[in-house]
Amino acid sequence: MLKFQYVKKMIFLVLLIVMICSVCTAETATNTTPEPYTKNEFPMWAKDLRRTEIISFGSLPFVTLGVTIGFGSYKYATGELASFPNPFNKSSATYTTDEQMKIIELSAVISVGLGLTDFVINSIMRANKENRLKKIQDSKEKVIVTPLTAEDAAALLRRNAAEQPDSDQKQQNADDNKINAAEQDKVE
Repeated sequence: MLKFQYVKKMIFLVLLIVMICSVCTAETATNTTPEPYTKNEFPMWAKDLRRTEIISFGSLPFVTLGVTIGFGSYKYATGELASFPNPFNKSSATYTTDEQMKIIELSAVISVGLGLTDFVINSIMRANKENRLKKIQDSKEKVIVTPLTAEDAAALLRRNAAEQPDSDQKQQNADDNKINAAEQDKVE
């Protein structure tokens, strides 16, 4: 008995010394402010997985409500229920345990389907965007933009005015007058 108490005291002292030493040697952080995530900190697959998870779990309550109302409508339409069931009534014994499990299972399947659909759509859109960007970068033709002089712009407007129907002629004439006035101000 005396030996047992001695062993207990020794274990207590050893644990106390270890705890004190660990606290003394622990490094104290000088800055505890968290740093915001950088743009490339997570790989794209992790972002896609997280988005799919958020959409799946986020849509679950709304899908469950829709499935519950749909199932209640079906039971009401087939005559199994005398009145339309209230999906928010907790005291109602409208659905059996098996029916409740079917509602939850169907809701989970639909929610996961929504998340996967969003994942597929975003993957296709990203691939199309990357392909278009690659085509532009690999293109041999370079687009060169040259500014028009006032005279070239006026000639272009006149040529376009000749091709337009008469209903737009008044607007075109007003535009030509503005351009001519601007050209005269520039010359003076």
